[in-house]
Amino acid sequence: MDFSIKPLLSFLLSVYCQLILSSAAKTPWIQAGYWSSDRGFPVSSIDTSSFTHLICGFSTVDPSSFQLMIPPSDEPSFSNFTSAVRSKNPSITTLLSIRCNGTNFDIFSSMLKNSTSRGSFINSSIDVARRLGFQGLDFAWSCPGNRRSVANIGDLFDEWRAAIDREVAAGSEERSSSTDRKKNGTLLLTATLSFWPIPVVSANRSLDWVHLRAGEYRTPKSDNFTAGHAALYDPAGGTDSGVKEWIGKGLPASKMVLCLAAYGYAWTVRRAAAAAGSQVVGVGSPAEGPAITGNGFYRYADIRRFVEANRARVYYNESYVVNYCSVGSTWIGYDDVDAVRAKVDYARRMGLRGYAMWQIPYDDNGTLSHVAATNDFSILNKLGQGGYGPVYKGVLADEVEIAVKKLSRNSSQGDEEFKNEVILTAQLQHVNLVRVLGYCIDEGERMLVYEYLPGNSLDQYLFDPVRSLALDWAIRAEIIEGVTQGLLYLQEYSGQSIIHRDLKPGNILLDCDMKAKISDFGMARILKRDSSEANTERFAGTRAYCPPEYLEKGVYSKKSDVYSFGILLLQIISGKRCVTRYGPHGDLELHVFAYEMWKEGRGMEIMDPSLDDSNSPCKLANCLRIALLCIQRKPRDRPSMQEVSTMLRDLYSSSSSSSSTSAITDKNVGIKDVRFFSDIASNDRLASSRDYSTNQLTVTELEARP
Repeated sequence: MDFSIKPLLSFLLSVYCQLILSSAAKTPWIQAGYWSSDRGFPVSSIDTSSFTHLICGFSTVDPSSFQLMIPPSDEPSFSNFTSAVRSKNPSITTLLSIRCNGTNFDIFSSMLKNSTSRGSFINSSIDVARRLGFQGLDFAWSCPGNRRSVANIGDLFDEWRAAIDREVAAGSEERSSSTDRKKNGTLLLTATLSFWPIPVVSANRSLDWVHLRAGEYRTPKSDNFTAGHAALYDPAGGTDSGVKEWIGKGLPASKMVLCLAAYGYAWTVRRAAAAAGSQVVGVGSPAEGPAITGNGFYRYADIRRFVEANRARVYYNESYVVNYCSVGSTWIGYDDVDAVRAKVDYARRMGLRGYAMWQIPYDDNGTLSHVAATNDFSILNKLGQGGYGPVYKGVLADEVEIAVKKLSRNSSQGDEEFKNEVILTAQLQHVNLVRVLGYCIDEGERMLVYEYLPGNSLDQYLFDPVRSLALDWAIRAEIIEGVTQGLLYLQEYSGQSIIHRDLKPGNILLDCDMKAKISDFGMARILKRDSSEANTERFAGTRAYCPPEYLEKGVYSKKSDVYSFGILLLQIISGKRCVTRYGPHGDLELHVFAYEMWKEGRGMEIMDPSLDDSNSPCKLANCLRIALLCIQRKPRDRPSMQEVSTMLRDLYSSSSSSSSTSAITDKNVGIKDVRFFSDIASNDRLASSRDYSTNQLTVTELEARP
């Protein structure tokens, strides 16, 4: 489900979480993931949209030469790793990981003891990384060592960094003149370490960062009670304790990347606990060894299948930050979306450099990776609901806040509408239009990434009795002007005649200064050159804001947005909803009610009572007249947005009070005969035979539609 994008969109990144905007003042946020060649998970299956860095594992060391060695069977996948993942995400950074565990510990120990052997290993690792196109090296040390081995690892880190720097110095002038390691070709150098003694000074001095293997604190083979093996908090010592201990020893938080475990452990609970019936078997319940597998190890993908097959309820313990479930005598502790979300929040709060998913093949179709990258589109981050899906708040790699429009899977918006929104918004550059930053089309997910506006949408203010008080008349007048200028740009100055077709308070966003920006272009259309209108057989938009000609015949034009603007203007000055009925019998839509009240000379009675226009040249009464001009039945009778802009500008240039002559006249409006028709007026409401003239706004033959 993909489509080609025009060259003008080449500046957009293919996925939102890889949008890295320049920010010298902030350290880029790392979203890393480990891929292991022995997990039966092809490189092509990696969803690169959730990562800024991918770590390819694992290489080892030759027992005789102490040079870095890649098993022959892994050579093809390692050789193509960088090109494969960067074809999907060109901005991603790849690292080659070398693992030391129980099977090769003696070989690594021998290498570490001898400076010549360390040199052979270091030089070969740099050569292999360059040859295979990796941009960094990672040293995954998973074995606790004595004081001597810790010192040797410190020597390795320092010598490794020196060798990398020498390699750059010997390279081209272009590379060595840059200070950005990634740009000038300097390899990144990281390590993956657990919470046992490490050479803190050398790690801080020579490594770009350290991946914290936060897990394996408690397992079914070592503990006789249920527990979260990677608990963030634990009285006996969890991740939080380890992080604070390392910080206390001199490793800055900004040098730490927290590993997230995409696996858990299954315990066999004792019979008494299992027989507790309806009582929840929680953390700390008596257990008697592993369940399901020999050591209890269980991948997250398998845990999800277990939960679904057994219809198990998943619980979350926020004290430990761990999820768990139980079925019969089987109890599984692991990190689900709740724990992952909490740990990512913890990493940000503590000032850590980022997180790394251990490991990608263990995940369930990228579920945890997406949770970590997007906060799982948490309801807490939901900003609003667009025409085709919800909009969430997110954070880019450099901590720039964004808004992510996530298209609903069952949305009626297809590829055409999505492509249309991308193409349109990429071209539009105006202070009163929301700026698009990027997009994502991947495995059925479609998302648009916009600049984040902290003021949220206009409807969240207008129709809230408390928040509406923050919108005094001065602010609302500026919002009206901003929307006017945004529409005017779309119709006249964008280089094309663009019809938004879904203008409403929910699609007007407010920045930190409460300035208005038009958003949501999924239903927008471009009028052909020399065409004043177009026709569609497929209804789009919000009915209350659609003009009669569109509802009845599918015809849309520039005057369609003028009509929507008129309805919006009525809502801004009245604070009233379109869905509510008004009038003495409660049967009139807002625009009909506004017309009837104006016709009776009671127009001010529909205004939001909290508004005071006494100190503003822009008067509520004049805005009501402009709104009524905009919502006339016949498109030709409505003013253009250029004329609306002129009327508003004339209001501000006029120093007249509301009781004196208004700047709005039939001359500068350019309309001689204005006829307004109510959409739902009753048949017995006959046309008025008299003309209405107020403050030189000449409106003739105002009548309701029979």
